[in-house]
Parts: sequence; structure tokens; C-alpha cells
Amino acid sequence: MKKFLLTLMAAMSLPLAMQADVLPAQQLQGVLNSNAPLKAAFTQRQQAPARADLAANQRIMGAYDTDDVTTGGGLGLTSFAGTIPIATILTPEDIELFQGGKIVAMRVGLAASTEVSRVFVTPITDGSTMGETTEWSCNVSAEGWNTVTLETPYEINLGENDQLMIGFDYKQTSSNYPISAVEVGEIHESYCYLTYQGNTGWYNVSLSSYGNLSVQCIVESDNFPDYMIVMKDLDADKYIKKGTEGEFDFEAKNFGSKTLTAGNYTFDYSIDGKKVGTLTGAVDLENSFILVEGTFSTDDLATGKHVLSVWAATMNGEAIAEEDITKYEAEFTVYSDAMPRQRHLVEQCTSSSCTYCPLGTGLLEVLDGLRDDISWVSIHGTLNSSYPDPYHIAQCDTLNAYLGLTSWPSGALDRVNAWNGEEGLLGSLGYYAQYHEEVAEAMSEILDGVTNAMPTFASINIKSTVDADRKAEITVSGEVPTDFNEMMGEDARLCVYLVEDSLVSKQLNMGKWESSYVHNGVFRQALPGVAGTALNINGTTYENTFNYTIPEGWNTDQMSVVAFICRPITSGDYNDMFVNNAEEARLGHTSGINEILNDGNSDVVPVGYYDIMGRQHDSLQQGLNIVKMSNGTAVKVMIK
Repeated sequence: MKKFLLTLMAAMSLPLAMQADVLPAQQLQGVLNSNAPLKAAFTQRQQAPARADLAANQRIMGAYDTDDVTTGGGLGLTSFAGTIPIATILTPEDIELFQGGKIVAMRVGLAASTEVSRVFVTPITDGSTMGETTEWSCNVSAEGWNTVTLETPYEINLGENDQLMIGFDYKQTSSNYPISAVEVGEIHESYCYLTYQGNTGWYNVSLSSYGNLSVQCIVESDNFPDYMIVMKDLDADKYIKKGTEGEFDFEAKNFGSKTLTAGNYTFDYSIDGKKVGTLTGAVDLENSFILVEGTFSTDDLATGKHVLSVWAATMNGEAIAEEDITKYEAEFTVYSDAMPRQRHLVEQCTSSSCTYCPLGTGLLEVLDGLRDDISWVSIHGTLNSSYPDPYHIAQCDTLNAYLGLTSWPSGALDRVNAWNGEEGLLGSLGYYAQYHEEVAEAMSEILDGVTNAMPTFASINIKSTVDADRKAEITVSGEVPTDFNEMMGEDARLCVYLVEDSLVSKQLNMGKWESSYVHNGVFRQALPGVAGTALNINGTTYENTFNYTIPEGWNTDQMSVVAFICRPITSGDYNDMFVNNAEEARLGHTSGINEILNDGNSDVVPVGYYDIMGRQHDSLQQGLNIVKMSNGTAVKVMIK
């Protein structure tokens, strides 16, 4: 199925973002702690040369159970030195299938060679009360996976709601990056035992933004069932055009001690509670996850949201008992028509007194050079009260708060968060300059992925004028499909930003002040406010007009209008505030989809839309469109 699973190389960022957000503190051993600084080097996730050598009665227990590990350099707490305990906490759900077994070995994955002198496990009750730690001395150091066989196994006899901390002690210096974290499985927080800012205890080190800590237990048990299908990561196309096939996939393995042979197990799937298909296992199913793929028809589905459910149905020709079935669900949306995507919105959180912010600007300049379809807006904040940012207004603070941009420099791409597990909200843009090209290419791939995964449900045209009294009139208009409200919601918003280029002022840059730093794309005002306004829809078109008097001192010749259509940001739900389309035009000029069609002649308008087979439609369709114009010409428009 179509995905854009690509992780930004977050490990290339600076050690600490300025004014970094502090995550909720964790209370372990009675010490209330916040985050500790975490540095990173270039990382590359690799697959181990071979799977762990497991006996038939052994299984891997951990936050993830694959052989993925980071090599070639990873993460490090380089503000600290010496032997540091690091650990992750397994949930009751992680432990459930292993109760009654015993941990006979532990696996430690290292991104770079360093000394590991101890492995340990600690039960946790009531969410915070740590029990007695069981530890084993060891001496391993190899990059990649290291297996530590335990002289005395640890029996897993925990309470129903107990957790288990598993970890190891490693040697940290100011220049090594040995911690491996991989984005596999459900991400768990990781902790280090440190003395930091006067307190000693377990600190959340924000490793989850990079993935799961590479530490696992090898559990041995005589009670593993012969056959037991385990599933995870059900994923379906988020948007599917009516009349085309929907695609989905998931991973499955046999947790049992015997092999489920091909053809002897099945999965059923339903849409909105109605069974629509069965998948028969095509390969032998053993104790390692395989990818299972399926499709379904959308011919009989109404436009709007639907729920796909998938479950293991039979093993060895026998139906799985109803009480033993777990159904996995994924939501998808069926749509009728889509429009061309015009631009992507990039919002940057920056500050004149942020020493790393010029690095963020440099990165976005590279991204801007790679693409001709982004509108880049710099939202300024006052980081240092002794030097108020000259471009900071109250609307900036409101925007940053809604977007969750609480550190400098940071940013958002189309306000998209967690598409197929990827982060569209960027916690830091402070990447070292030598990585700008590589990170910009990764960000560009994310934007391509957004284009492919997210149909566009409104076109945007901008027309603006400014009179001698500096009074601006801005009209934003376009087309929408008949099911716009179903696709975007009745609370969808049209937002308009005024931005200004070529502003010169003081800027802190890597510890030094520059007196004549040039700021571009500076956010000046949101009309009518940062939350935007409802679209004035009439049938399959909309038109909204905004009036604003440009303040003295703003150079109207250097100003632009950025308009975009999005989900509302006021709900605080980062997974539901995406930007569906954007457009930009110089103040006093026009721009938009009509400009593409009429080649800049505002008197020429579309009068008919046809597909490649000559069938007429009410609006632009997915694929190749032939658009007849009022002057008798025809324009070809491709919509992905």
C-alpha cells in the first residue's frame, strides 16, 4: 500500500533546543524529575545480521522484539560522564504473555562500542513504586546486539497491573554516542539514573522522540501455547477515492512453539461491522512478524468515514473461539472528488535572541530551494526578555501555543502530525549546517508523502488590492467538491496570513550578534485571527473577503498574502489540524489555480471539466483533466 514512512534524521540536531519544553515529570524512588539533556550523532538503523538464536521454548520480551538496532553512532548524554544506568519500562500488556516464564538472558543493543557492566530488572507497582532490583554483572561492548546470559534466571511472577523496568549500565563520555533507539513497535519512554540540577533519580531523557531503547529480555517457558497468532500495526489508506480499491496491511506472527503452515490459518476483515473478506495465510507463520496485505472494494461505500476491522479467524482449520478474538481497527475516508494541491505550508518558530535559530532558517532555505510549492512563514517570539523580538506580536504566542511549538527553533509542515507514524510537527529545526541538505531532502519527502496520502478538497485563488490609504482588500475564492463538509468537516477553516520579506534587524547567531540580519517571510498578522474563519460556500464554490489597514512602517511592496484551508487548531488535537491546501500571492496581485488555468488572464475562466475519456465532470478529478476555457482554449491539469 502507499506509505511515506520516513523518519527525519532527528539525531543530527543540536544538543538542546533553546527554551525546550519540559515533559511531565516522572516520580520514581520518590524523586520528582524533569528531562535531562540528550545529544545525538548521525544514526543509521540497521537489521542485525541474524535473528537472536532462540530455542523453541524461548521468546523475546521487550518494547519491540525484532532485531533492529542503530549502528554507526547514536545518542548520548554527553553533558554527563561515567557509568550511567539507562532503562525502559514494560507495560502489563508487554508482560502478559510471559507471566510464569523466566528471563534467561538479556540483549543490549549499542549504536557504538562502549563498556556495559551491568544488566538489571526492577518491578514497578502502583505506577511509581519501585521494588527490589535484580542485577547481573557483565562485560560486553560490541556495536550492535550483545547477549548477556544470566547465571540466575529471573522468574516473571508479577501482579496483573505491575510494570517491569529493564535496562543496563553503560559508560558515557563527552564524545561517545552509544545509545541505540529504533522506531519499531509502540514507543516507550526511556530513563536514566542521574544527578541533575541538584536532584538524583530516574530522569525521562526524551528518547521516545527517537524510538525505543534497544534492550530486550529472552524469556524461556514451558507454557507457551502450540499456536497463537499475534497481530500489530494495522494500517489502511487514510483517504480512498470512491470506486477504487482500498489497501491495508498488518504484521502477524505465531507466538506459539509450533509452526502454522501456509494455508492453515486465516484472517477475516469487515467494514463498519459487515464482513467483506478473508485472507488465507500464504507462508508458514513462525515466531517472527510477517507482512500481510489485503484490499477491499469501495463501490458500495458512501463518502465519509468508515472503520476497517481485521482479526485472526482460524488456526489449523479450527475457528478461534469468540472470547479469544481481538479485533484491530483502522479508520479511513472515502471521497468523491479532489483538487490540485497548490502549496504546502511551513510554519517556523523563531526568535531574534535565539542563537540556534539561524540554523533553522538555513535549513528551511535549503528546503525552499528544493521545492517551488511551499509557503514559508516565520513566527517570531521573544526568547530573551532583555531583547524583545521586534516582530513578536500576541498572535505569535497564540499560534505557537496551539501548534505545540514550545522551543526555538522548531516548526510544522502542513500542521501534519503522525501520518503513518511520522512526525509532521518538528520539535527542533536546529540541525548542524553540514546536515541541512540531507534533512531538507527528508522533509521534502515528507511533503511528497502528504501530497500522496492526503487529497486536496479545495482550490485557492487570491486577489488583493491596496489603496493610497494603505487599506487592503483580500479576496480568497475557489472550488470545493459537493462532499467538502464530509471530508474536511463543517468546522473547517480558511486562514489568511500577512507576511513581510527583507526586514533587517539584530539577530543572535551561534553566540554572536549580527546587526544587519535579513528576516524573510515574517508573520505580521492573521486575518481575522489565528483560528481563521468558516468558508463562505455556495454550491461548489466559496468566496471570502478580508479588509485590513496596513500599519505604517510595513512595506507593502515586500508583503505577501498566504491563504490556506485547514482543520481548526483550537481543539488542541495535533492529529486533527492538518492544512489541506495553501496558496501565496504578493500583496496587490493575484495568484491561485485560476492563474494556472487562465495563464494570468482574469477574464478567462473554466467552463467545462473533462477526463481523458471525454466524460464531463463538475470539477477537477483525480488523474488527467482537460479543462475548457471561456476563450475556447483547453488546458491539461494532472491531479495525483
